[in-house]
Amino acid sequence: MSLEGESFLGPKIPLEVKYLLNKIDKFDGSAFRKLLKGVIQAIETETLDDKYFDSLSIADLTDEELRYCFVGLLCICKLALKQSAAFLKKDAFKKNLSQLKLPQHCLDDLCNLLYGKRRDDLNAALVENRLKLNGVVNMRWRIDVIISSSSLSKVLEPVILMELELSNGSFESFELSLKKFHELRFKIASVLKVLNTLEDRQIFKI
Repeated sequence: MSLEGESFLGPKIPLEVKYLLNKIDKFDGSAFRKLLKGVIQAIETETLDDKYFDSLSIADLTDEELRYCFVGLLCICKLALKQSAAFLKKDAFKKNLSQLKLPQHCLDDLCNLLYGKRRDDLNAALVENRLKLNGVVNMRWRIDVIISSSSLSKVLEPVILMELELSNGSFESFELSLKKFHELRFKIASVLKVLNTLEDRQIFKI
């Protein structure tokens, strides 16, 4: 089981995909479409009906084996959706999976899903359901001056106090010396410059 040239599956075929391919001859057209229907539900809602695998009864496959096959198909779909249709063209997608001996009826169903009308909805669901970090909703700040400390009677050093309101409703507070504030400002400016450079590259305009 090998691929010639580049593949959307990566330089090494994922183990769960290998498992599916080893069991794929157990799935006729109807059974494969049921498996694919569950994958669609998992992508769109990140949940799966508890009775789903009970209804997906395949001869010679245990419940555990069915679940492994499901994960393999889910992996194929997610990896394909991560790349734009303009970059991973339909013919290249078909060629990759044909090399792995995926049956034609399975290949046709996958192409109809991933290069059909539902692709945009599936992509939107992947973006919506992906792991997200909390964003900054609001920021407040003020400057205090340290007049003295335990070791010095006179300091007169400015300290910047910052409070961030996060998208989950929590608040984070911290303080910075003037030196650390300038370091933070410099690093943020450097990151923004890198992001602007990346956005100008041709691959991001596809």
